Amino acid sequence: MKKLEEERAALKALEDELEELKAGIAKIKVKQPEVPVEDLQKELDEKKAAIVALEEELKTLTKSEKEAKEKLEAYRKKYPSE
Repeated sequence: MKKLEEERAALKALEDELEELKAGIAKIKVKQPEVPVEDLQKELDEKKAAIVALEEELKTLTKSEKEAKEKLEAYRKKYPSE
């Protein structure tokens, strides 16, 4: 008998907790994004384009650096320092 009462009390406690959780879930509202998706997509596209432009500039600078190093090396071979 005592065990049955304990189980009923435990069940009641679980049911109460379930109701509290359901009430908490009901209070939560899904917030709409503050910025429209179209604006975010446009911003993303602009950033991707900027990244591509920077990558191209990096390639150009890397190529220029390589050419400058080659010229410097040729100059040092032609005019070795003492």
